[in-house]
Amino acid sequence: MPYSKNLPEPVRPNQKITTGLPGADGETLFFNPMASRLAWIRRVLAEAHQTRHPELERVKFLAIAATLLDEFFEIPVAALLQRIEDGALTPDASGLDARAELSLVDRETHALTGEMHRCWNQQVRPALAARAG
Repeated sequence: MPYSKNLPEPVRPNQKITTGLPGADGETLFFNPMASRLAWIRRVLAEAHQTRHPELERVKFLAIAATLLDEFFEIPVAALLQRIEDGALTPDASGLDARAELSLVDRETHALTGEMHRCWNQQVRPALAARAG
């Protein structure tokens, strides 16, 4: 499937998700668990971009990132949706209520999946094809 121009810009490995309450230095005092998990998936995906890894290792990193994202939706996101359905909208320690968390998840997962597609279609698959000759 070719890259769609409607996907958001790629998420960079060092890009910061700003969630939570600002501290005196402008940093957040508390991390949001959803944002932390998405950042972890992003770090795995960043390894798929690294040309220092052999092509098949890069495929493995893409597969791991996709599996982590799938598991993320199976449990934490399902629990978040249940909280919203139950009306439990009290903000967590990071300052995000359930709807804000869902918005964060939506935005970041669209960016992650777009980046996964770009990595596969524009980097890894062409490198595998070139290797195959």
